[in-house]
Order: sequence, then structure tokens, then C-alpha cells
Amino acid sequence: MTARVTRRYTGRRLVAALRTAAAVAGPLRTVAELGGAASCFVDRVCRAVNPERYVIVDTNRLGL
Repeated sequence: MTARVTRRYTGRRLVAALRTAAAVAGPLRTVAELGGAASCFVDRVCRAVNPERYVIVDTNRLGL
């Protein structure tokens, strides 16, 4: 229960920050997520800001 609430809150904040960045700098071409092998944000971010590329950087081979 706590993880679901935390992920929703974090997702909202992340999307808001990316939208602010896009408003200042223009459309986002690349979004990089550090440690996102099992990302719960990729779909939400892609729907919200539609980057040309979404890169996940992680050392967890299984998750990638």
C-alpha cells in the first residue's frame, strides 16, 4: 500500500518537473532514468512528455 502511494506521488512530481523543463527548454528529446531497470515511471513519463528517446541506465542486467 505504501509503495503504491509513494510511486503515484513521485510520478506526479516527476512529470511536473519534466513538463516545467519542457516549457523552459522546448520539447524533450531524451529522458534518462538512472537505476530504472524495473521502472514504474516509463509509461507515465512517455505519455506525459512524449520524449523522442527514453534511456534507462542500470547495472541490473535482469531488469534491463
